[in-house]
Amino acid sequence: MVNNKVNKNGNNWPKPGPNHLCRNHGLNWVTMCYSGLTPIHQFVHIGDLAMIAGASALSQDIPPYCLAEGNRATIRGLNLIGLRRHVNREDINRLKMTYRELFESGSPLQETAHRLLQKENSKIVKKLLEFVTTSKRGIPFTRKNING
Repeated sequence: MVNNKVNKNGNNWPKPGPNHLCRNHGLNWVTMCYSGLTPIHQFVHIGDLAMIAGASALSQDIPPYCLAEGNRATIRGLNLIGLRRHVNREDINRLKMTYRELFESGSPLQETAHRLLQKENSKIVKKLLEFVTTSKRGIPFTRKNING
């Protein structure tokens, strides 16, 4: 499937190769990159511009703009390469701050996401937060030990 859609910044979305999956969900194209030998559970949701490493097993939802890897994949960070190609610098910086607060603060994920969603203006950051709040299978991340 070839995707000639243009994103909100006027850039062309990546043309999918053998390791890209594109789906048309209404008016929005969902693009993600995955490597070989990556089993994905049938009910898992994978967000826009997420990148999944090879030989990772997905059993939980992967939020937009995130990197995931491991057998029982966990989130390892943001897909900064993909973000730099499609998102302006200000939104990337806001995503970085939101990512740190969501996944590295040690606070409950759902409560933090709801709190941040109430005061957020960026559409891209809202998309990440809405994904987290509506996830039915959970988000696989490693909790940071905030007590030392």
